[in-house]
Amino acid sequence: MASPLGSSAAAPAALRLVIGLGNTLRSDDGAGALLARHAARWCRSRTADDLRPDPAGMVPAALVVRWLQQLTPELAADLSRCDAVLFLDAWHAPRGARPSLMRLAPSAPALQSHRLEPAALLALSEGLYGRAPRAWLLRIPAACFGHGTALSAALRARLPEAQALLEQWLRVHAPA
Repeated sequence: MASPLGSSAAAPAALRLVIGLGNTLRSDDGAGALLARHAARWCRSRTADDLRPDPAGMVPAALVVRWLQQLTPELAADLSRCDAVLFLDAWHAPRGARPSLMRLAPSAPALQSHRLEPAALLALSEGLYGRAPRAWLLRIPAACFGHGTALSAALRARLPEAQALLEQWLRVHAPA
């Protein structure tokens, strides 16, 4: 099966990827997927005029939005074709923690066969394909990881701040 980030007839100037992580059936753990859907809606709200080629004939950077339960080694190939990636993930935060947007660098993974951290996936992309994209992590403070689809009051209170950080990143890195 071809990768969703495979080549296309109209190659973009650069490829950007947003990956929302988490299990939507584990309460706050689904915050990454929730924000990824917000990113997709934000991009759809842009007009077609925003996507015109520049004077050199290059189309703007393409943006792909995905939401997954976890990162797997197979994603390294997709990352190797990207210029920039943003990971969205809930974290078990201390009380009063705020969402944070931070740069990531490739980092050697702790050997786990079923799960990778974003920095380890970047290192895998670099090791296997000779390159890793510029990367960021938007951490969303979470309080509840139990079964269910409802978000905790603590996460709901911080969601507007997380959305603002996401939109800030999209304004800089998404198609203009």
